[in-house]
Amino acid sequence: MGINIQRVYAASLAIGSALAGIAGTFVAVAYFINPAIGLEWTLKALIVIVLAGLGNLSGAFLGGLVLGVAEALGGYFVGMIYRDLVALILFLLILILKPEGLFARGKR
Repeated sequence: MGINIQRVYAASLAIGSALAGIAGTFVAVAYFINPAIGLEWTLKALIVIVLAGLGNLSGAFLGGLVLGVAEALGGYFVGMIYRDLVALILFLLILILKPEGLFARGKR
């Protein structure tokens, strides 16, 4: 009666591992492989987490969209070379103005 937690954990691990393997394959085909290959994506993930607020899954989706739109507009208006700079400026502004995140839930 109820949900088998062990089976859900195992399925989550299997699905997550499969998606990570697929993503790694696409990255290996598209980019040169070096020790610092994930640094750019790690920084973008940190920015999205700060935009969303910790523990907010729907906010993380919206934070990713906000970051993507900001980078695209920054790349269009300022130049593609400064696209990451636009993301870092957005990151700093959010940390200064609203450190709990844009989509953070109120205290419980």
